[in-house]
Amino acid sequence: MRRHVVFIAVALAAVIGPAPFAGADGGHPTNSVSVQNTVDGAIRTKAKTKVAEDYGPTIAPENSAFAYASCTDCRTVAVAVQVILVVGPVHDARPANSAVAVNYMCLRCETFAYANQVLIPVEHDLELSDEAEEQIAQLRGRIAAISASSETFDEMSAELNALTQQLVNVIQDDIRTQTWTGDEDHQMSQQQAA
Repeated sequence: MRRHVVFIAVALAAVIGPAPFAGADGGHPTNSVSVQNTVDGAIRTKAKTKVAEDYGPTIAPENSAFAYASCTDCRTVAVAVQVILVVGPVHDARPANSAVAVNYMCLRCETFAYANQVLIPVEHDLELSDEAEEQIAQLRGRIAAISASSETFDEMSAELNALTQQLVNVIQDDIRTQTWTGDEDHQMSQQQAA
């Protein structure tokens, strides 16, 4: 009898300086994935990738993945990836990131939970470009495809880490482009006014 339990929790917080309570809409972003598998021989997977904003002075985004299996020869995978754009000064940062995989009375079952949360500081509200949104959608699809694959959990974890980093790169590149373009527009308007 072989039992596999895998627990992965990755918390990457690049939180900035100072962070009281609630985002602009009175709440904080939540990304939650839960998968239960009680059917022998079944494969159950779910992945959710979320990009959202949280506003200072208090930020408290939550990201969680929970996979539960109680079956024979089954495979259960839960994947939660969350990238938060942290807007404004922050005085209190309370990000929560968790991954839990549980096997209960399993025989040869494989259970995997992966949660990865990344916080990116930004000076003000911004809207990602259409090009960035398209790239994010493609990465979201790739993350879902990896989650549903038959790869080993070590391979899956490595690929999910790489895809999350690509997601962060797309967002950071778009922010830099918008900042540079904004500076250029500001300089041009000053020159025209002179």
